[in-house]
Amino acid sequence: RIKGYTYSLTASHTVSGTFPGYAMSGNNSCVEHGTAALLKYYLGSTYTYDTIANQCKSIAVTNGYATTNNYYIPIGLTKTFVQDCFYYYGFSKIASSTPVLSAAITEINNNRPCLLNILTCPQYYDHAVSAFGYSMYILTRTSDGHSISLTFYKIKDAYSFGDRYVCNSTMTGVYVTRVQ
Repeated sequence: RIKGYTYSLTASHTVSGTFPGYAMSGNNSCVEHGTAALLKYYLGSTYTYDTIANQCKSIAVTNGYATTNNYYIPIGLTKTFVQDCFYYYGFSKIASSTPVLSAAITEINNNRPCLLNILTCPQYYDHAVSAFGYSMYILTRTSDGHSISLTFYKIKDAYSFGDRYVCNSTMTGVYVTRVQ
């Protein structure tokens, strides 16, 4: 909390069900692991997370998105890669990417987790995370009533199995990759 401000929660939502935590294995494999988490959410107990993640990494290499030495997938190829992984598991959903961060709120409100491809913020540089919840606050300065709105996205980041949060006001160069 910042001294001299009041906080009001104005909206929040977390996708229903269980969203998996995960740890990254393989150099620069955040897109593959985030995609595997989205798939695990939709597939439930049909496959283990590790099975899905290994298949996503295999798809990345086989389809020419990445190599086994460097799984990095550039933002311009993320939606196509995600689409390939969802098709592999028999989904007819369509992947798309947008630079409009509020699209993540729409997805989460509709119980659809998504990827946030973040160019920079205090916690990350050129990193993809899975977003599955958010909390929106209005911060009001008590001295003069000036207000700002902040949205904290509830994420899994592949560095910790626990939930983490990233704030909209600290991120630059964000793309939301969604599957509908």
